Amino acid sequence: MVMLFALVFRGISFEFRSHSKDSKALWNWAFALGSIVAAFAQGMMLGDFVQGIQLQHGPYGQTFTITLFPLLCGMAMVSGYALLGSAWLVYKTGGATQIFGREVSRAAWLLALAFFIVACVWTPLSVAEVARRWFTLPGLLLFVTLAVALVAASVAFWRSIWSSQNDSHLLKLAVTMTVVAFIGFAGTIWPYAIPYRTTIVEGAGDLASIKFALVGIVVVLPVVLTYQLYAYRVFRGKAHDAGASYGASMPSGPGIHTRRTHERDPGLHLT
Repeated sequence: MVMLFALVFRGISFEFRSHSKDSKALWNWAFALGSIVAAFAQGMMLGDFVQGIQLQHGPYGQTFTITLFPLLCGMAMVSGYALLGSAWLVYKTGGATQIFGREVSRAAWLLALAFFIVACVWTPLSVAEVARRWFTLPGLLLFVTLAVALVAASVAFWRSIWSSQNDSHLLKLAVTMTVVAFIGFAGTIWPYAIPYRTTIVEGAGDLASIKFALVGIVVVLPVVLTYQLYAYRVFRGKAHDAGASYGASMPSGPGIHTRRTHERDPGLHLT
């Protein structure tokens, strides 16, 4: 519920900010805090999931307990999203905004790697099932391969922050790191729906419900993917007017001709 409320604040902040006159800063903070809280809540849920969702019996039934490990995972998730976001800024913008994205990517890289390493050490020490999966065959081969791939992508990301000539390179490396990390997460809890008690097969619904859901997925998923691909195609390229405020009209004047000339010739650098 905390995550859902945070996502609501993220969504409404755009429209409220565009119509506000004296409270734009307030809606800037609403968007920022909504983003951070939503990411933090997702990380906490993943942390609880890996640990096995420890439930405690209380006077009103079973309640979730908040421990230090889910808090650590929440901070790791915020750092990971910041890493992806900064790489996206480098890819989509230029000038001062791109420099800001590169500077943020350094701090996000350090924080994400620090939290991730602590979590990887903590998890097998606190959860025996995870230690068995990570350090015995055949799981050992999978997780060693993932660790090598993650280290290689992380080192390449750090070395490319300022040296890469291809602005999309950082984003590709950030996505690679994220995918590798989530493959490791999936391999850690597979095949459980509720680690480490109920498998996916045991927790599945009846066959008729699964078939009904499958029909919906087969119909809806291609539509969603097509829409996403079309949206990315429409908004491809650099956002040269990233400094303009949301909802503001585009400026007119001699500078527009210069900007359009720059858009036609990306090799022309303007100060």
